[in-house]
Amino acid sequence: MARLDANMVSVERSSFCSDNCRYDRSGRGSEPPAANPHPDRWLYLDGNGDAVLYDDPGAGVLSRIWMTTGGPQPACFNPAMRLKLYFGQSATPQVDLPLSQVFDGSTAPFTPPLTFDKNQGSGAYASYVPIPYVQGLRVAVSGLDQPGPCSGSTAPLLWYQMDAQRLPPGAVSTDFSMADNIAALRDFLGADGTDPWQRMLPVTRATTLLAPGQSLNLASASGSGWLAGVQLKLDSAAWSELRVKVGVDGNAAIDLSMSRAFAVDSQDQSPARSALFGLDPAGWLYWWWPIPYRQHLEVTLDGSALTRAVNVQSGVVVDPAPGAAASGRVHALPRQQCGNGDDQQVQVAEARGSGRLLALTGGYAAAEGSDPRYLEGDVRVAMDGHVAPQWHGSGLEDFYNGGFYFDWGRTYNQPWSGAGHVDVQGHSRMWRVLLGDAPVYANGMRLLQEAGASPAEPVALCADTVAWMYRSPRRALVPVMSLDAGSARDRARDQYQLPPGAACAPLTSAFADAADTERSASVCRFDGGSEQFYLHLANPSRALRLRRTVDAAAPGQAARIEVNGATAGFFEPVRPDSVRRWQTQDAPLAVPAGSTDLRIEVIPLWNAHGDGGIFTSSRYELWATPGDHIFSNGFELALP
Repeated sequence: MARLDANMVSVERSSFCSDNCRYDRSGRGSEPPAANPHPDRWLYLDGNGDAVLYDDPGAGVLSRIWMTTGGPQPACFNPAMRLKLYFGQSATPQVDLPLSQVFDGSTAPFTPPLTFDKNQGSGAYASYVPIPYVQGLRVAVSGLDQPGPCSGSTAPLLWYQMDAQRLPPGAVSTDFSMADNIAALRDFLGADGTDPWQRMLPVTRATTLLAPGQSLNLASASGSGWLAGVQLKLDSAAWSELRVKVGVDGNAAIDLSMSRAFAVDSQDQSPARSALFGLDPAGWLYWWWPIPYRQHLEVTLDGSALTRAVNVQSGVVVDPAPGAAASGRVHALPRQQCGNGDDQQVQVAEARGSGRLLALTGGYAAAEGSDPRYLEGDVRVAMDGHVAPQWHGSGLEDFYNGGFYFDWGRTYNQPWSGAGHVDVQGHSRMWRVLLGDAPVYANGMRLLQEAGASPAEPVALCADTVAWMYRSPRRALVPVMSLDAGSARDRARDQYQLPPGAACAPLTSAFADAADTERSASVCRFDGGSEQFYLHLANPSRALRLRRTVDAAAPGQAARIEVNGATAGFFEPVRPDSVRRWQTQDAPLAVPAGSTDLRIEVIPLWNAHGDGGIFTSSRYELWATPGDHIFSNGFELALP
């Protein structure tokens, strides 16, 4: 969990509104097209007429599926709706289930605590069953246009999010199987407040009467190791008056009120009880974060704001196990803000270097009066220098695994996420742990929250959030070269070759970010063959990533990447967008250790993956580990 992997490319595919409307209640209905320009927010329809929601021709792990049928009171899934998982190039789904059985606990391995439905949650369905794939996964839903007892119409009322980690070829050894029990993860999630790691380490316990103005030292340790767990039990009226402080190697890693530190409030109807933090059945607040330290650890309970003496029961677990030196450092990043922010979005967290988001807890409300539309804005994560977010959600309550408006006020608590207090007209408190579904970044990250229902309907948002992260100040990847299709210098230097019949022309359009950032550049198009270019690295790189910029008005455009004649990676199909046409994609590469001469060929996967018959290229960038970015031809891209 604490190790940072530069070979991961984190993506979220969702039903977000392509033209920046932020929400769309109707799906495809009877309204005129101009009133609903993007009703079908999936990648494409396959040859069976099924909606493809996720498609990766490479390797990876699909770690989270979230869905809802809308509101204000979400319906069940029509019996005709089925979830189909295709692995590799198979035309036959290896998994073909009624959509309801993916979430209702009736079909192994899609059972609790890895799944829950709209009744166990708050109006939505979620599955955290990890779905690994060696080379290729397509997720499709059939029966969306079939009427049934749930919706009573043929409108495809389905909203979704799918989180995955894309990996280089060879990183995954076996495809998902329905026979997988995933026992270790089930045990982890079922800990119910006890140590989910089952380390059987001694707990240092104490009972202390803490007076106003005093501080209590809970743990001190020198050398290298891990803060493995903290347990506290005291009068809940004092939670807001005490602060938990964790110092790691001379730096303040955590400095939060108890309520924010454990994501609980004395007024919560459904207090948090995740595997890693919360309130257990016996009334103990707990952390089970693995918090590494390399030189020194200090854990303190600060009573500076305490108004009366309080009896504190405590338990602390310190683990001297090795590995801390190779891990990211834990940081809790609190932020309180109100307003519309820049481009009608507020920045929840920002980090340089490399890292991963571990959890997000927050309280949210409209800044002015009662307005439930504060829940409408998408949660988005911009990583690694992409202009548009590669991790783009479909609503605030969706991020926290709730249905629309949390089913109009229903609190819930699951091992992965919960809503302790919900008032759609007032203030709501939510939390979510991110494990396999975490955004992992190699070179900077911004966590953004849109404010309001749409650019035309802004709603000033108040957000009181804590982003929990493992991070390192060191960038895991940096850009080391770029090739612009419109640059004669670049084409000559890198021996860029297009297939016969290719045509290049200028394009001015925008990226799908909140600011609609405009770009004017040349884009090349062809309908057959492949393209290639050459690079020579002065030093081998421990990790490589190829980024491309394309014109997303053409659907499909999936591709296989060969390096020196061997398959080294894959590009996914684009999400078609004829309005904001620029898109960037990353492909993690697998090349033999020590490789320095790279002949790269990008081979479109014609007649597959929603291919529309046209492949486009505007720009390529190669990203490598720092220190490996000097090319023998003297070219070096300025680092951000």
